[in-house]
Amino acid sequence: MAEILKIIIAGGISSLDSTAAWQVMISQPLVNAVVTGLILGDVTTGAVLGTLFQIVWGGSLPVGASAFPDGATAGVIGTGGAILLKKNLPGIDGNAVLLWSLLISLGFGIIGARTVIYMRRMNESLMRRADEFAREGKVASLELLHLVGVVVSFVRGILVTASGLLVLLISGLAVLPKLGSTLSPAFQPVQIVIWSMGISIFCAIFVRKKSRIVPFVLGLVFAACLAWGHLL
Repeated sequence: MAEILKIIIAGGISSLDSTAAWQVMISQPLVNAVVTGLILGDVTTGAVLGTLFQIVWGGSLPVGASAFPDGATAGVIGTGGAILLKKNLPGIDGNAVLLWSLLISLGFGIIGARTVIYMRRMNESLMRRADEFAREGKVASLELLHLVGVVVSFVRGILVTASGLLVLLISGLAVLPKLGSTLSPAFQPVQIVIWSMGISIFCAIFVRKKSRIVPFVLGLVFAACLAWGHLL
């Protein structure tokens, strides 16, 4: 129970870092997954899943009003859930646990993005109130509204993390004993696909050309060569 509580609190703190407070990169999947692994005593699992999450969502940043996947909680959900499943299912291959945790937490990254939209709508009403308080010179009320916004972000992170962790643990305990041997061999190809697409996308992003098709294709070819060499 103590470990579950730590994971949920970590999700709330990571949610805060995405926009409401700090913004010191804790909300990035690579960071929050490794930190979660460190808290639970399994940094390797955090590093593996965090890297994959970061590649998948590397081009998504919480800038302005842009919609972005909720990697702040997904990294914590996936890493925390994978570590707990490994402890409770010692007979199941670790790759099967990692693949299942990756798939479920990616889904909750999308679900979490919807909750961010609802939170922004709530913040719009807070901003209107803030404008009124600013015109009236009510500094204390402005500070209170800011605190409310921070608390809302923290609670959202806790709720999404708790929900995702619950679904991941229940589904994993039910599915992995039956399909673990089937899922285990699939994890390696999934990693290769993610790495390959990630390399090609980053090439397209960072090479400044009028057309990004050429760097994208070159990146994809380069990644495919790396994948082929790995398979050999």
